[in-house]
Amino acid sequence: MRCLVWRIFLDGVSTKFSLARRGILINQDPLQYVLCGVMDEATNNLFLSCSKFYCVW
Repeated sequence: MRCLVWRIFLDGVSTKFSLARRGILINQDPLQYVLCGVMDEATNNLFLSCSKFYCVW
């Protein structure tokens, strides 16, 4: 758990947004989060803003 929190803090979680920023994902791939399809799958949105994932925490 501590490792995950540390990676979230450093924005080191491999989300679609971070993979696209590093050039790993192709530009045509959608960056929206799979569950809600509204927000980009970035660390902040995934762990703090997404209402569907927030219920898990």
